Amino acid sequence: PFLNIETYTDNFLPHKQKDKEKKTDYSIRYYLNKYLAIRAPRLRSKTKDTYTSKLRIFSNYLSEFKLDKIPLYKFSHDNAKEFLNYLTKKSPTTINEYVRTLKSFFNDFIKNDLLIKNPFDNIPKIPELREGKLPFSRFQIEKIKQEIKGENEMLWVAVNMLYYCFIRPGELRGLKISDIDLDNTKIRIGADISKNKKTQFVTIPTQLVEILIEYKIYNFQPGDFLFSKSGTPGQVQVSRDYLSKTHKKSLDRLGFDSTYSFYSWKHTGALNAWRAGISIKDIKEQMRHHSLDMTDIYLKSIGAIECLDIKNRFPVL
Repeated sequence: PFLNIETYTDNFLPHKQKDKEKKTDYSIRYYLNKYLAIRAPRLRSKTKDTYTSKLRIFSNYLSEFKLDKIPLYKFSHDNAKEFLNYLTKKSPTTINEYVRTLKSFFNDFIKNDLLIKNPFDNIPKIPELREGKLPFSRFQIEKIKQEIKGENEMLWVAVNMLYYCFIRPGELRGLKISDIDLDNTKIRIGADISKNKKTQFVTIPTQLVEILIEYKIYNFQPGDFLFSKSGTPGQVQVSRDYLSKTHKKSLDRLGFDSTYSFYSWKHTGALNAWRAGISIKDIKEQMRHHSLDMTDIYLKSIGAIECLDIKNRFPVL
């Protein structure tokens, strides 16, 4: 599929030139465009944007150093290392993501017998320092509740969906009224909006049932988005980052720093569920984790696992 084309649209040109057709010269730039054209339709919107951005930065680097017209096979391991040096101002996490993306790019052409070696093989992963978002304390919850609940009902419903059902922000904006089954207390997260591309169900706790009834979801059409631009369920879903950005404004007004975010509600819900005695198996199912080990690691990462003997039996100094 990579060879039988005489012209191609260069997606890495500036916007005003984007539709220009380029003659195929089978350069590395041609293959970048071909790869994006094949891969992009299979990706979620946000993933597609991230992928395109990384390939565009790589394409800009190739142009800047006059490597964009070389044949694909001439891009070497040394060239790969030089590109990573070019990214030194970026974080270790971001650089590692570039390596994964470009390794995947070159692997596709190895599978199609157009390459023998991947220039990004044998590049060690850079140690990452990831600071996860913190869960909210009981006192903080009350402050945020007073700030949001009376001012933005839709945002408060989203907070509760994240807290009780651990539904990711990107999945929340894709939920429709038809996905919510109050009779059987289930929410369907379809494969079209799910991060892992699987259709799965989560349980609606009694407290959330009451909130959804107050939100009057039964007054709207099955095809309406639960979170829409109208501020109530409607036909046009909220923009991709609306919930996170609107929530951040509330946190900023209350003086919270960057260690807290909209996503903190997921950690807060998991922490409170664990401390309330809900089993790790039930938390796993609600989290839609693939294993109990994954849930155990997650609970440890948010400080949920306590050493009770250390806490209660440590000898007095």
